Amino acid sequence: EYQLFLLPNEAGLALPTNMANDNEPISETLRRAFIKKLSSNEGLPPETEEVIDLVFASGGNVVYQGYVDDARNTDHAWLETIVRVYFISHELEVFDGQAA
Repeated sequence: EYQLFLLPNEAGLALPTNMANDNEPISETLRRAFIKKLSSNEGLPPETEEVIDLVFASGGNVVYQGYVDDARNTDHAWLETIVRVYFISHELEVFDGQAA
């Protein structure tokens, strides 16, 4: 299974993505992107954030890290990415049909 988000105005589906801040662990960047996509203006309930913290605490398993072919790449600047897999146990599937 994987997590996709429906984009506003039904513009399609997207994987959670975000730019990493300087010296920020990648797992924190992913957690931040995940929460941003899930939360409304009111934010997430504390118990939901606790479950998300448990999921991202493992750091996940890296399945790809490196160069990404992208139209914005140049000879002097290019995109790189890290793809990680996080396994969510059935015990953590507490969301109201929103995630997990």
